[in-house]
This record gives sequence, C-alpha cells and structure tokens, in this order.
Amino acid sequence: MIKPFLNEEIKRSILFHSSLDSFHNYVDKEILPEELGGTNGGFDNRDAALAVYNMSEYFNRVHTYVQRNSSL
Repeated sequence: MIKPFLNEEIKRSILFHSSLDSFHNYVDKEILPEELGGTNGGFDNRDAALAVYNMSEYFNRVHTYVQRNSSL
C-alpha cells in the first residue's frame, strides 16, 4: 500500500523472504532471538513494554492535544 509513496532507494532496501534461510543471508543469527532461528536467546520485550506503559501520561497528553486541534 505504501510502496508508491516511497523513494527508489527505500524501495530497493525492503526485502521480503520466503524462508528463514533466506533471511539469515542478510541478518546474522547471533543477533536474532530463537523464535527467528537465531542464537541470542528467547525474545523478551519486557523492558520495552514497561517503558511504553510508563509513558501513559505522555500518550494521554498527545491524545488530548490531537483531539483539541483536530479541526485545524
């Protein structure tokens, strides 16, 4: 859907893979979690999720700002 809006350099840098073997030709297994065939342990996003949850006040302020200014 967004491809027509991307410049050529970005279009060339987006790759789709039909298998993990193909993906591993571009991304080292050492930096990938086990769920993606890597060797860097299981995927754990608890720290990132906690950071987002701790920003709920910020997101509420942004939401309020957008609502107040949506008619501009």
